Amino acid sequence: MIEKVFYKIMDSLGPYKKKPHIAVAVSGGSDSLCLAILAKKWIDKKKGNLTALIVDHQLRKNSSKECVQTKKTLEEKNILSHCFKWNLNNKPKNGIQEKAREFRYNVFEDWCFKNKITNLLIAHHFEDQKETLLMRLNDNSNVYGLACMPKIFFKKEMRILRPLLNFKKKNITQYLKKENIQWIEDPSNNSTKYSRNIYRKEVLPKLFKKGLTDNKLKRILESAQKERKKIEAKCSSWINKNVVFNSLGYGSVNLKKLKLINKEDFVFIFSKILCIISGSNYVTKSKYINNFYEKIKCNLTIHDINLGGCHIIFFKEKIYICREIFKKNRKQNLNFQFNKIIWDNRFEIK
Repeated sequence: MIEKVFYKIMDSLGPYKKKPHIAVAVSGGSDSLCLAILAKKWIDKKKGNLTALIVDHQLRKNSSKECVQTKKTLEEKNILSHCFKWNLNNKPKNGIQEKAREFRYNVFEDWCFKNKITNLLIAHHFEDQKETLLMRLNDNSNVYGLACMPKIFFKKEMRILRPLLNFKKKNITQYLKKENIQWIEDPSNNSTKYSRNIYRKEVLPKLFKKGLTDNKLKRILESAQKERKKIEAKCSSWINKNVVFNSLGYGSVNLKKLKLINKEDFVFIFSKILCIISGSNYVTKSKYINNFYEKIKCNLTIHDINLGGCHIIFFKEKIYICREIFKKNRKQNLNFQFNKIIWDNRFEIK
């Protein structure tokens, strides 16, 4: 049953090339191993190829052994794999998971680009969605943020696909037991240092007892996702028509046209503009953009300000937006790691 549902979802996430070559991110945990095995069965029907990509973050004592074990499990299922090592002499003290995730996506994207692979599978599932939803509710996120993770996420060189988003954890582990597959348990999943684990183990069970069932959460997600599609289409259309992006990395927009937008649309549109210019993966908090909107709507005299990692400059009925350049402790290093030169997290020099 799980296989038929998975095949249907994968087909819906196309189109793919004829006899496609697809990559899958594998950690050795139950979710990613289940995804790899299902993807292998699906790709065999398409007469294509599957490659599993593994990262040894070297954050745990047995990480290298776990990498070998995972490769062996994949090999038994005739799945080709590559393992990458995160070689850092000094691991960061703060934000270690974020840094590890950043490295993982960068090295995967680079490998896929070199091997002309345009689709990478990621094993996020329904429980991940629920946790993300509650975390964003706690952060007072708007409807766009409450849509959580999409099944398809476009990056510059490739697509990230999440075909397990509708699958529950218990279905995943049941399938692996049926296939007689052993998986690795990450001890950090039980650590209360991470807020996601607290939501999973403490908050969600309490809410379930109060009547917040999986079906109700699913309906909330589906409703928010429909709204996000509408918002994205509307914002993209407005930005394409009204914002001029210069190749040097700044943008300009007519102030009168900005004032014509209603408050809700302004928040989404201006957040998107700030992300494009700043190179940030994170949107600016709505309350700051709301404050900015109120000032320009009331025709208040505004001096040049900084917002969302950008300088905003008023000049002759236009707003110019450029990357903030005077920021404490910000290094302008060149990153040569992935056969490209990335400067200021914005410009790719080949």
